[in-house]
Amino acid sequence: SACITEIGVLENAAEAMAQSETEALFVIWDVLSISSSDRDLFWSTIEKDSKDFEHNYNSPFDDLLHTNNHIESWVLKEARSAAKHLRMLDLRMNKLKIIHESVERNRAQQERKNQIVNLDSEVRIISEQIADFEEKASKKQRFLTKKTNSSDYLKDERFRKQVQAEFASKLKRLNELIEEWKLSEGSLFDATILS
Repeated sequence: SACITEIGVLENAAEAMAQSETEALFVIWDVLSISSSDRDLFWSTIEKDSKDFEHNYNSPFDDLLHTNNHIESWVLKEARSAAKHLRMLDLRMNKLKIIHESVERNRAQQERKNQIVNLDSEVRIISEQIADFEEKASKKQRFLTKKTNSSDYLKDERFRKQVQAEFASKLKRLNELIEEWKLSEGSLFDATILS
């Protein structure tokens, strides 16, 4: 009886964890704009998997329950109860495993998306810095003042090279991340959210 009580405690804990993971999954789905049809497909897959799992389930108590040997009634009663609770625990753990794997997969997808968006922002900022610098550097007044000397032009050129190298490096990494997205997600990255 104590064993059955412990299995019941584990059942409740697995259900609570599945509920928590489900809530996390909903949040991630909202962030990723997962369609309702994809959400429905996920839940129908869980439903089917649960039915398959239950259909193919073998309890460690099955041999005892199906034996022809004379077993005392209290032992059979406890074995039936334990088998029922253990089956429910295993079903809940299987459901929890599937939901948790989906949460982790979607979190990884969100992290990849964030990396791409953040890097795109950095590229845009550098591009704006370059444009702003070039606009200031090309003003005619700058060439007519006595304060400007050759060392200023060298500093400008060093700045150009440094920023252009950084820009090229980040742009290359952005392209790599977008390609990685395509390979891991099996679809193109939504470029409309990029600048």
